[in-house]
Amino acid sequence: MSNFYNALYRFCLVAVLILPAHGRAQEGADDPAVRIEKYIQHFTVQSDGSYVQIIEEQRLIMQSRGIKSSAQLYFQFNASLETIDVLDAYTQKPDGRRVQVKEDQIRMQQEPRSFNAPMFQDIQFKAIIFPEVAVQDRVYVKLQRKQHTPLFPGYFQNFTLRGPFPFKEFRVIYDLPAAMKLQGDSAGFRRLEPVTTGDRTQYEWVHIPSKRPRPETGSVSYADYGDRLFVSTFPGYAAFAKAYESGAADKTIPTAKVKALAEKLTAGIADLKEKAKALHEWVRKNIRYVAVFVGPGGVVPHAADTVLDNFYGDCKDHVTLLEAMLTAVGIESTPALINSGNAYRLPTAPALGTINHVITYIPSLDLYLDPTAAQTEFGYLPEAELGKPVVLTKKGKLATTPDRQAGKITTNIKIRIDADGSATFTETEITQGSKAEPSRQIIENIAPNDRATLVRRLLQRLNLQGDGKLEVGNPSERRDEYRLSMNGRIESLVILPGPSAAPAFTSFGAGIWSIVRNLDRENERRLPFVCLNTELAEESVFEFPESMTITKIPTGIELDSKYFYYRSAYALNGNLVSVSRAYRTKLSSPICTQQDFEEMKEANRAMRADLNGQILIGAR
Repeated sequence: MSNFYNALYRFCLVAVLILPAHGRAQEGADDPAVRIEKYIQHFTVQSDGSYVQIIEEQRLIMQSRGIKSSAQLYFQFNASLETIDVLDAYTQKPDGRRVQVKEDQIRMQQEPRSFNAPMFQDIQFKAIIFPEVAVQDRVYVKLQRKQHTPLFPGYFQNFTLRGPFPFKEFRVIYDLPAAMKLQGDSAGFRRLEPVTTGDRTQYEWVHIPSKRPRPETGSVSYADYGDRLFVSTFPGYAAFAKAYESGAADKTIPTAKVKALAEKLTAGIADLKEKAKALHEWVRKNIRYVAVFVGPGGVVPHAADTVLDNFYGDCKDHVTLLEAMLTAVGIESTPALINSGNAYRLPTAPALGTINHVITYIPSLDLYLDPTAAQTEFGYLPEAELGKPVVLTKKGKLATTPDRQAGKITTNIKIRIDADGSATFTETEITQGSKAEPSRQIIENIAPNDRATLVRRLLQRLNLQGDGKLEVGNPSERRDEYRLSMNGRIESLVILPGPSAAPAFTSFGAGIWSIVRNLDRENERRLPFVCLNTELAEESVFEFPESMTITKIPTGIELDSKYFYYRSAYALNGNLVSVSRAYRTKLSSPICTQQDFEEMKEANRAMRADLNGQILIGAR
């Protein structure tokens, strides 16, 4: 179904994809609860880029589960850009009887995230509530969306993705002035020969019935591999970038107010990079993120002064304010259009859709920044933005963000086992580089009640019972390093009487064990998946009582494969057992393939076996 408007709404939203639990790959993953018998979109486009869209959809409810997803349908729209009207809607019973949707069953709803943001009040939903819906009923809707204010004056672009339900008829039709040449980038759709009548040309794509592959844990976006249709009258990304820039450029001119703030924040700083850091950090920490837009703000930011007055804005607004402040101190920057989720491919037909976010690029420093990302410090990007194609709007060029950045997690655990098998412990975790600020923000934003139970929940991840206390680092510490410590008690770490065993763990949190386990969440893969570089070093020291005898410790391993470096070492010294592990990925791309996954398996099995190692114990 058409995802264009939903993607436009998400423009500046951090995309989060919730994927199904792991399991064996299936040939197809169509949801049988509903069958789409008809889905037709018909666009009549004008030369200025405005259009009228007619959507006609008929669903057959096959299972009771399908009632929830189809008895009430929502259509988003922006009241500043367009109007939306329901032309017809009804429930059809198996005997052919129609139960018409009444006027009071068509309701307007405000986008919830705009309630506390007066600048963002135009996003609304039109909800259609179908009456008397049961299994084997059909629901039908026909509506008209009229976009009177084009997003990009003089251009038209749109995109459609196949939904989760099987289709019988799925067509997308575009009627344009003959002078507007429409190009398409599609998979799973068949393009019919365009038909020109007089001064207009009609283009049509028909969906080719096929089984939808099951999403796999960590796979790239469906838009990268699935049935998709992108269309555009932009001749290329240079024109697309220019169109975006034309709506944003005048919003970034530094006013006296913006200039005064920028100069105040950079007073006494001579180095350009340090100036950029001071401005970025102020915007990141002080401008609240609101993930909705208003009017032409769908692709046009608010003026920098307006953002500064309100102390909130969406991603475009953050980038605009930062650009204005950088300009005020003599540093050139450009917006960079990007996907914030797990899409790594730009369509050949320039269109919104996979582009749903804006970040900043400073050419003189060759540096990308995301002032919207409150958890990401200057000099780094959120991991979801690494190795992504971007559109540099001022330059009119495509580029790619760095595919890796410095970051490391070091963990040290000391465990003292008592004669009854229980244990006390301390853990220190140091996160560095790109890992530091996210860790700091996550911990500092945990509510006090949740913080009190965090240690218990971390122990439970290792099937251990116990409790403890979390001690956080000092907020005034250096920003590229964050220290976190825990101490507490574990019940029955060693089960007595012996012989027994103790797990040779080296982390309580998201350490090497967690990363290696996640690699196994699929038995097999058919889809490309996201694989980012990371580095961890972990060490544990177990102190056993005199009443226990260590009978055997694991043998360390060292792996140096195409994808990983992994080393473990175990040492016994009296009643002390030391365990150390190091893990580092060597990935050349943020996207791994089915072949990569197969080649990783052998090393992953060896790492998993080592991580499951135990210290064998006997009684004296």
